[in-house]
Amino acid sequence: MLKIYFIWTVIYLPITIYDYAMNGGSFIRNTFAFFKGLLFVGCHWNSWPLWYLLSVFYAFVFLSFIIYKRELSRKVLAILAVGVYLIANEFTIILNYGYELNGLGQKLIKVASAVFVNGRIFTGFFYIVVGFLIAQYKQVLFRRKSSVFLVFIAVSICGKIATEGLQERCFLASLAVSVFCFILISKVPDCKCWHTCRNLSTKIYLLHMIVYSFLDIVILGDRYANGLKCFVITMIGTIILSFGLIYFEKKSKVIEKLF
Repeated sequence: MLKIYFIWTVIYLPITIYDYAMNGGSFIRNTFAFFKGLLFVGCHWNSWPLWYLLSVFYAFVFLSFIIYKRELSRKVLAILAVGVYLIANEFTIILNYGYELNGLGQKLIKVASAVFVNGRIFTGFFYIVVGFLIAQYKQVLFRRKSSVFLVFIAVSICGKIATEGLQERCFLASLAVSVFCFILISKVPDCKCWHTCRNLSTKIYLLHMIVYSFLDIVILGDRYANGLKCFVITMIGTIILSFGLIYFEKKSKVIEKLF
């Protein structure tokens, strides 16, 4: 995971350098900003998809430590994962409250804000723990009917639309977990097209911001272009590029190692 993260950080580097050049900051300031993004945020300008790779790496390191060193029970581990997820999503609010403190507390909050920017990098821990627990209780999961998770999916979508803030993020987590469980129970991974779909989704995930950046910078000449046109062109371009890479992947070990 960490290897892929560094590889794609290098691939996205021209876009990052372009952003620094447009912002006009000093070399030293941009260098510090780059390493902060590399180590503590997980992304730079227009390389947002990469944050999850770093988040997952940190999650695995932390999970390995608390399982093998602390021997926490699965129940405590689940509670810890939920707690980390809630705190991570309220990180910005917590930082804002922290600025009302005095002395050392305020200084610590300022340092945390300057280093991490937001709590997104910590949310991967929740999803890794959920995956770990699903693997542990797979037999119990398969006793449930898929319709149960369809209900959870419907409720989660409605909740995500109707709420905001921390509640919206909780419904998002519920939606992601429910969809994953539904896919497992429905035995979608046993389908012949499963490998191709996973391969395609990985490439779309990593490539779509590169396609958007090319459209944004080279074709439209607008650093912050958005709207339906951008979405459709980026989507179609990314899918075509991904299928092309899948085809050439069989003939090139270099392309295979990128993913």
